Amino acid sequence: MSANGIKTIRVSIIVLLALLFLQYEFGMATNLSPLPSLPPIPNTLSGYSTGFNSALAQAGPAAVVHATLGSLLGLAAIFVLGPTLRSGRRSVQVFGGLAFVTTLLAGITGTLFVMSGFQNDG
Repeated sequence: MSANGIKTIRVSIIVLLALLFLQYEFGMATNLSPLPSLPPIPNTLSGYSTGFNSALAQAGPAAVVHATLGSLLGLAAIFVLGPTLRSGRRSVQVFGGLAFVTTLLAGITGTLFVMSGFQNDG
């Protein structure tokens, strides 16, 4: 891979790490705040779209920012995955893939936590 390609990956990773730090801070603010006890959100498309946003709004602005930033990080992980897989370096490919998978799993568990009405945090 060219020097410019490696530089692009490095800059992308630095930006992602900075965003992950902000994500962590907003997540801690959300966890330490008193979360509402809500009934689980139904697993329907209409229930998801209205119930999910309503639950986040009831949890407070930190939760809304945390969820929004998490969505952006998920998209960024997808965009960084491409260049890392094309890099030709096995270590970069492995860590890029692992970063994508862990970001995806964090998003899924966060979504399930909100869908459970902030009850199932296991």
